[in-house]
Amino acid sequence: MLNIIKLNLYRLFHQKAFYIVPISMGIVCFIMIYLVWLTPRMENQAAQITTESGFHIGMVSGSPDSELLPITEDFNLTEFMDELFGSGILMILISISAAIITNAEQKNGFIKNIAGQISPRGILPLAKLPGMLLECFLIITVAVLSCALSGKLLYANFIPGNLSGLARALAGQLLLGFALCSLILMICTLARNAASGIITGIVLATGMISLVYGLLNKVLWNYLHVPESFDITRFSLSSHFMSLTSASGSDALGLALAVGAVYLTACSLGAFMIIKKKDIA
Repeated sequence: MLNIIKLNLYRLFHQKAFYIVPISMGIVCFIMIYLVWLTPRMENQAAQITTESGFHIGMVSGSPDSELLPITEDFNLTEFMDELFGSGILMILISISAAIITNAEQKNGFIKNIAGQISPRGILPLAKLPGMLLECFLIITVAVLSCALSGKLLYANFIPGNLSGLARALAGQLLLGFALCSLILMICTLARNAASGIITGIVLATGMISLVYGLLNKVLWNYLHVPESFDITRFSLSSHFMSLTSASGSDALGLALAVGAVYLTACSLGAFMIIKKKDIA
């Protein structure tokens, strides 16, 4: 098992995607902060030119009497990271990296060559989990560093914010991200392609899965006589991933960690059983 993990890590370090996805995360964070910094300044500049010349400059939306966005020179790192968590961008990029890691070996024939020498075969997907954890940690770390650097470069006043709360949220996000990786691992192992894992991440991040949760709630309430106070969304991975912030209390954090641990265990076991029964030789 240890040798398989080392082999997977060696292959991972030589994959371009291992570096491209975290770099993409850093670029996305910079663009988001730059747009937040630039938008009110452009609005105010356009309004000033319009007042002086009598002509509208650029694209105008909304009422001409609406208030302009205030220009601020303060950047709060913790508050922006909370917004980033709720955007779903982390979920999408983690899903992409997990799908790529899962399917890289199948694409290159690695699974077929080594499967006959490994028993049980379920070790093969489980050996990829340490690499996924490392990639997830790298993506989150780059996101924090990029946001901090961008805030310092663009704003006059850099405010760290509630760092202890942010640290707790980042730890929870790491576990939830690792659980998401195990879910993508199971789905990609079952479907034998990376597209299924990427689509799963997009569906979860965009909230489309809420339609399924709503339908399940209806079934539970109407046919299984479950109290309507019960909401299956409270036990979904995506809801905790996007709602866990620095302001989350100990109860919310504990439930998020518990949900992440259950998903991690169940999906890892599922991947183990799927590849064990699958003819991959």
